Amino acid sequence: EYTQASGQTINLEKSSIAFSSNSPRSIRMGISSILQISNMDGQDKFLGLPLELPQSKALAFTHIRNKIHHNIADWKEKLLSKKGKEVLLIAVTKAILVYAGWRVISNPNSLLARVLKGKYFPHTSFLNATLGSNPSWGWRSILWGRQVRWQVNNGNLIMCKHEMWIPKSFPKLPKVKESHDISTVWVSQLLHDNECSWDIAKLRINLYEEEVQSIMAIPVPIHRKDDKLISHFTHHGNYSLKSGYEIAYQFLQNSRISIAAGPGPSTQGNLSRLWKDIWKLKLPK
Repeated sequence: EYTQASGQTINLEKSSIAFSSNSPRSIRMGISSILQISNMDGQDKFLGLPLELPQSKALAFTHIRNKIHHNIADWKEKLLSKKGKEVLLIAVTKAILVYAGWRVISNPNSLLARVLKGKYFPHTSFLNATLGSNPSWGWRSILWGRQVRWQVNNGNLIMCKHEMWIPKSFPKLPKVKESHDISTVWVSQLLHDNECSWDIAKLRINLYEEEVQSIMAIPVPIHRKDDKLISHFTHHGNYSLKSGYEIAYQFLQNSRISIAAGPGPSTQGNLSRLWKDIWKLKLPK
């Protein structure tokens, strides 16, 4: 019936049956004969994962750990010092936590966002949340995930003097003149009403010239939609775990932690090769 309905044929050689340990051998053999499936050990894998998990999860996934260790064996010898290995582990772990921060920003009504809000920032927004008096390493990393800025569309949601929206100034706030016009609050007030262009006169009244030049390079869309928060370090504006690894590593590099060991290729060259090898690993999804 499955074959008729789906138009596909079952591959009996790749099929397997799993029985309870209490099943008599005679019954196992009988069912196997009827179904014409000879594999009865239940140890097959699907997408790299075992079909039947034992009580010990560590034992079940040992093959994945061993595969990763095998693939990075050469890196340990050729590319990574002891400090470099620590950097790699911290970068990967930090990237995962940074992703949590991005999820809070992009999905503020999710369960994760609501739990974090109730615990860490009940009276403010995630973008304005602070570390607190005794922050955990995890919360610090999640807050570091706020590597976002506003993308200008109509400018109605962006406070022009108190929020990050100028790409070249990130992660700093705009440099505002002491003699600025206090009535100018929103980015939309810095745009011409009927034109897709910036009002240079208003820009120069409120901001220093270097900021004005950076803003002039920001394109103003013809069809002005609502402004949105985007990830600053990606071309498409959406955070991905892959880009998170690179962002987290750059953060660690800025902390002057070296991944290179001894003489050889440059640190940047090692880093590039390392990322390429990591993303070539064939692991279960």
